[in-house]
Amino acid sequence: MKFVQPVSDVERANLNELYRNHPKHQVRRRAHAILSSLEGFAVTDISRLFNVDRNTACLNSKS
Repeated sequence: MKFVQPVSDVERANLNELYRNHPKHQVRRRAHAILSSLEGFAVTDISRLFNVDRNTACLNSKS
């Protein structure tokens, strides 16, 4: 399975801040996808959650 690399507590807090408060919806979605991967969700689950193709979810997890 593909997951994002582990992040520090500070980075996780920054992702949570982006997910909750960023003015752009796309940034909030990407932060949510990364946080979901960090929680152990598989790419297939994340792609279903966001209603995107699996390849799109893989590309976002690498950025």
